[in-house]
Parts: sequence; C-alpha cells; structure tokens
Amino acid sequence: MGKITKALKSNVTAKEVFHILAVVVVAFLIGWLAVHLYISSINKKLVDEEVSNIIKLLEYRYYANYLDQKVEVVEYKFPENTIDEITLKDIQGRALVNENGEVALKIYIDNYCATKKYKDSKVTVEKTTLNECLA
Repeated sequence: MGKITKALKSNVTAKEVFHILAVVVVAFLIGWLAVHLYISSINKKLVDEEVSNIIKLLEYRYYANYLDQKVEVVEYKFPENTIDEITLKDIQGRALVNENGEVALKIYIDNYCATKKYKDSKVTVEKTTLNECLA
C-alpha cells in the first residue's frame, strides 16, 4: 500500500499526462478503425452472398422454363417483381436472364451496388449510393 501512495504523491508533469492521454486516444482510434473496417467487410460479404443466391434462383427459374420449353429473355425489376413468389423488398435494380440462361444484373442492397454482365463469372460489389448504382 505504501508504494501506491508514494506513486500517487509523486510529481507528474502536464507533459507526461498529455503523452499518456495521446497514447490512449491513438489506441482508441486504431481500435475503432479496425472494428469499422471489419464490419464493412462483413457487410460486403453478406451482399455478395445474397446476390449469388439471387443469381442461383434466376438460373433455377430459367431451367424450369427451359424444361417447359419457354426459353426467352426475362427481365426482373426489384422490388416490383417476385421470383417464384419470393419478394425481394430491400433490393432495388434489375436483372436479365437471356435465352442461354446467363444472368446480368445491377442491383442495390444496403449501400452496395452489385453488377454482373452476362459473360462475367463473378459479381462486382462496391459501396456506393443508390443513384450512382442505378444510373
């Protein structure tokens, strides 16, 4: 107990207090930035996963039409249209399925724009605004 009391009574300069405070603030900012970047990457992965599921659903719909010999270019507008009775409420944009079953889309989900051309194998997901995405 005596050592703690002695340490508390020692003279600490304002400069030393400022340095300690600066270190604490910098550590807090680094931690906050790391958490923000981690959450942002999770959101992007969730959007990418959701778009992949939409593409699978559109391909499934194409193959069902193919078996019924109803192959044609189909356009889906979101959120107006449904896919197999599934309403995609929080999504805006459109998707096209051509007569070969290839999917092209440009949709906006939770501050992210997902785009894919017919021949692309992957979906591009970028953080943007609704107006920039659907322009």
